[in-house]
Amino acid sequence: MFSVVRLLMFGGVLGKALGIARELVAGWLFGTGAVASAYRMAQSAFLIPLNGFASDALNGALTPHMARHATTDRERAGHLFAGMHVLVLAVSVLTGLGMFLLVRQWVGLLAPGFDSKTAALTVDMVCLMTVGMVPHFLCSLYASVDLAHGGGRLTALRASVQSAGLLSGTVLAWWLAEPLWIPAGFVAAQWGLAAWGCAVVRRLHYRFWPTTASWSLVKEELTHVWRAFRVLVWVPMAMQLHFIVERQVASLVHPEAVAALDYARFLSDTAVYLLAMPFGMAGLAAMASMGEEEFKSAATRSMRLLLVVTVPLSAITVAHAEWVVRLLFARGAFDEESVALTSAVLRCMGIGMWAQVLTYASLKFLNARGRHGLVLAVTVCGALINAGLNYWGWRQLGPSVLGLSAALNAIFMLPIIVWSLSIGRRLAFDVSYFGVSFIAYVAFWHFVGAVPHELISVPLVAGACWATLVLAPRRYRQMFLSAVIPRRGSQPRST
Repeated sequence: MFSVVRLLMFGGVLGKALGIARELVAGWLFGTGAVASAYRMAQSAFLIPLNGFASDALNGALTPHMARHATTDRERAGHLFAGMHVLVLAVSVLTGLGMFLLVRQWVGLLAPGFDSKTAALTVDMVCLMTVGMVPHFLCSLYASVDLAHGGGRLTALRASVQSAGLLSGTVLAWWLAEPLWIPAGFVAAQWGLAAWGCAVVRRLHYRFWPTTASWSLVKEELTHVWRAFRVLVWVPMAMQLHFIVERQVASLVHPEAVAALDYARFLSDTAVYLLAMPFGMAGLAAMASMGEEEFKSAATRSMRLLLVVTVPLSAITVAHAEWVVRLLFARGAFDEESVALTSAVLRCMGIGMWAQVLTYASLKFLNARGRHGLVLAVTVCGALINAGLNYWGWRQLGPSVLGLSAALNAIFMLPIIVWSLSIGRRLAFDVSYFGVSFIAYVAFWHFVGAVPHELISVPLVAGACWATLVLAPRRYRQMFLSAVIPRRGSQPRST
């Protein structure tokens, strides 16, 4: 499992490096203005209908089942893939066509606060992006199959290719003064990824279409996947409700809040996709066949490693949100208003960033063990809390409600998940230790206030605190170093 984690983390580092470049360039060239807000809303309009189904639900239902067949019965694995390929192709075509025909109504629902000019630009962008609907969701299927066979390269590098396409499109949009080049770069990346995924599946010798004689076996395999999918499918539906509410509220809070939210979410979600995603996706394939005690040990070790990294990152985000935003974005079209909006969202989001990372990974662990009903219940409750807080608090709290609702959602979900994994006692000391450290660090900077030479003093103080917090206790030092620099011929020690 941990070899796949390292591969996915390497891909995550590369993808986030390109993602950072993409976000910085977009911020410098377009700030949080109409073009930036229109594209962010168009991307949400494209992703909301099927993104959760094609990523979380599909991976959670398909990857563990495919992984078991890949080692025991390749013929059944082939039937399963052929059936899923036909199904995903049909659903993505129908979804893309429906979105194209109902694009104005869809954008109007998501962005009730947009003016007519920004709304019209959003509609044009969504129409162009529907061309990438089919390759986008086929690539999700190909990545699941690759991961189930111990590959992981397509999953690891997918974000890098998407970021490269968006970065190219953003530069062309600015250079040619034509905003539609931004979604054009996104679409080009989707077709390139689909072609790569197709080549990966061909190397595994799978058919893309069932033979006449195999339809009965295909139906049998799809039935097994459907039993898990019919529970998991409600999870992305709950999350899509959360995303719809979030976009609606952002468009109402401030004309530029949609883009500010995405800049803040990019910084926050970096931790999720760089840290939690490798553990979660690798766990889907590896943890399905583990014994109970082996599973608990692997889950505990994964959660401790994530705590070691994410709690300090969360504390830094809360204490230095404005400093981080100014350092990264405050150039070109990214003016003082953009800084204030993005900082307000990011500061509140940082409160629960550590919980968001742990929640994402642990939900995948539950999926691997077949506990889909619990995943659904926890996700629905979290989404309702998120939506309720957004609707209730946007007039009182302004842009900050967008970050605070996301933080409280994750903090609510995590204790329930940890208890259900039966690892709460093993993590009790770790959570207490890092929780007290989090509060102490944020309180210290709150009372100190602004300091001279922040560019130097903040990294030095934060680095010293992190090193003391993580490397001083022997248990964390050994665990952290063994994860980063594994010794030859030795296995990581489970605790």
